[in-house]
Amino acid sequence: MVDSAKTQDLIRNSWKDAAIYGVLADAADDPERIRHFQRLQEIQTSVARRWSRSASADLAARNIGRYSISLALFRLASKILSPARIAGLLRSRFRQTLSNNAEVYISAGLKEEAVESMDLLDRLSQGTTADGQHHEYGSLATRSGALRAAVLGVNDGLVSNTTLTLGVAAGASDPSIVVLAGIAGLVGGALSMAAGEYISVVSQREFNENLVRWENAELLLWSEEEEAEFAEILVAKGLSPIEAKNASARIMSDHETALEMHVREELSIDPDDLGGSPMTAAISSLLAFAVGAGVPLVPYMVGLSGSTSILVSVLASGTALLIVGGGLGWMSGSGKLYGALRMLLVGLAAGAITFGLGSLVGQQLG
Repeated sequence: MVDSAKTQDLIRNSWKDAAIYGVLADAADDPERIRHFQRLQEIQTSVARRWSRSASADLAARNIGRYSISLALFRLASKILSPARIAGLLRSRFRQTLSNNAEVYISAGLKEEAVESMDLLDRLSQGTTADGQHHEYGSLATRSGALRAAVLGVNDGLVSNTTLTLGVAAGASDPSIVVLAGIAGLVGGALSMAAGEYISVVSQREFNENLVRWENAELLLWSEEEEAEFAEILVAKGLSPIEAKNASARIMSDHETALEMHVREELSIDPDDLGGSPMTAAISSLLAFAVGAGVPLVPYMVGLSGSTSILVSVLASGTALLIVGGGLGWMSGSGKLYGALRMLLVGLAAGAITFGLGSLVGQQLG
């Protein structure tokens, strides 16, 4: 049984998604995309009505979707981003909904609607394989490592340079010193993050490549043992011993297929993605860190000084912390509000400690 608060959230989000799909259908210029978005709108409208009936809720809740911040953001995004990128964002959004409510959808008899919506978003985001099957979300999210590097970069740049500028501002009265320290922190931190990310991804790729080479050697030198070992894996997955033995023998008859299957099942490594692109991860990390680290410097760069510059810097950094934290909460499924407040509190705590230490050191030096 779904509690009333959760049901209200499902109703609200369904109407909101229906409105978003309607806006994107109107903005699309490709007939197939228009049909897909219209179908998604139909599905979400039907789902919203089903939730409403099950909870005896007022259908006027559909108006919620028409005036939401999400709708305004997606309307803006439709004019800036490519259709596939927008669909990718919607896919992530709907995936999170299903992650949190899959059992609820099934119990409400909405399994087919959920699956069809996911399939349509797969096609719209060009996230399908050659055979039409959808990719697992994890493989899409981790293919290049760029997303992880970018998130860590923004977070580290924002928190580290905010605390750095607060600490220097507390101990130095000359704003040029704060700017110098902030720029040094931005450049040094961005380069350090990029270098660290590059080495990390390269090392992971090299480690995985070495594991694949050793697995290849095992298949060549101990083929019978490897065949028996893979049969055991298949038995653990539910096949009968005879079925597993026959399947393992067929797989081992082709070396390339056998290597791919052993790498996937024994090592849990995707042979098509051994760790992502080190250069892409490094550049993403560098740019993201620089963006985050630049936020607390803005007041000083525009000529503010004294307590005004510190206050504006704190407000700008706090706002950025809320946005980044909310985004992380949305992606991780922990909740946008929770993620935003958690990030803000952690950042403010770090800034307060650094500001206090900066004041103390400034007094001693003065």
